[in-house]
Amino acid sequence: MQAVTQEEVLPQLDEEEAYPELPTDIEALASLSASIENGDRRAPPITRRAPEEAPDAETLADHEAYARLEAQQHQRVLNNFRSAARDKADELERLIAEGRTRGVSPELLQEAEAKREALLDAIHMINQE
Repeated sequence: MQAVTQEEVLPQLDEEEAYPELPTDIEALASLSASIENGDRRAPPITRRAPEEAPDAETLADHEAYARLEAQQHQRVLNNFRSAARDKADELERLIAEGRTRGVSPELLQEAEAKREALLDAIHMINQE
């Protein structure tokens, strides 16, 4: 079997063909550079949750105590969701008002209002539990 060299497989290109001029958008490059250096302001913050304490042997052995623990954990999750949903609904309300003053299209405003209403409905459903 004969070895094949790279020159035999790849066509020979002159430097201009090998590295064509790419279109550049200075604003996009500056934005990318800034986000690499400083992070993206739209990205959610990275936080670590404290590990939940594992139930002790007594709680694990007692069905009612374990059921109470699960109910408390479930309520904690619902409370966290309710708080985050309320914050997001308030932010959407602010953005909708700002969009109206800036002349954003009615379709986009309607989409934002539907998202806000869905969050408020979810909050209402949690409050009914």
